[in-house]
Amino acid sequence: GLISYVFIQVLLTLVADSLATRASLSYLGLKFGFLDTLVMRGISYLLGLINYGLGQTGIAYHLSRRGVASMSAIAAVLFTTVTTLFAFIVATVIGSAFVSGDATRTYARTAILLSLAGVFVYIVVLKLLSHRYGHSSLSVPLVAVGVSGHVWATAARLPHVLVLIAGHWGAMYLWGIVVPFVEGFGLIALTLLIAA
Repeated sequence: GLISYVFIQVLLTLVADSLATRASLSYLGLKFGFLDTLVMRGISYLLGLINYGLGQTGIAYHLSRRGVASMSAIAAVLFTTVTTLFAFIVATVIGSAFVSGDATRTYARTAILLSLAGVFVYIVVLKLLSHRYGHSSLSVPLVAVGVSGHVWATAARLPHVLVLIAGHWGAMYLWGIVVPFVEGFGLIALTLLIAA
C-alpha cells in the first residue's frame, strides 16, 4: 500500500508542479507545452534525488537546451523557487490559524515574520539591481514581471503546495500518525516553509 501511495503522490506532485512551473515560465515570456515541462520537471526530480541544487540546475540546463539564454534560464529558476517559497508562506499564514498550542503558534509567527522579511529583502534587492544593473540578463526578466507577476505565479503555485501538504498528511495517516486534517495542514505548511 505504501509504495502505491508514494507512486501516486509523486505523480500528482509532478503534474501539479509541472502546471505551476509552466505558468511561472509563461509569466517570464517563456512558452513551453505541458508535456515538455513535465519531462523537464521529471528529469529535475531525478537529479534532485542526488541534491536539490542539482535538480534546479537541471531546469536551467533544460531551458538553455531549448534556446533560453543561460542568465535568463537562471532567472527563471530563481523566479520559480521564489514564488514557491511565497506559496509556502501563504499556506503557512492560512494554516497557522488552525494550529493549536501557544509554542507552535509562536514558531509559526516567527517563521512567517522571518519569511516576510526575506520577501522584503528580495524586493529591495530586485529594485536595486534594476536601478544599478538595469540591463542585466538576470535581473531584467525578474524586474519585468514585476510584483503582480510574482503574485500571479505564487497563486499558480498554490495547488502544487496544497498537493504537497495533502501528500504529507496522507503519508502520516498511512503510518498510523493520525493528525486532524485541518491542524495537520497548518503544521505541515509550517514544516515545509521552514524546510524551504
